[in-house]
Amino acid sequence: GIKDWIKGAAKKLIKTVASHIANQ
Repeated sequence: GIKDWIKGAAKKLIKTVASHIANQ
């Protein structure tokens, strides 16, 4: 459902931000 999609999107966003910070 929507909640599962939001959880998945949040995890992807966190991974993207974390890797972006690590690359700096």
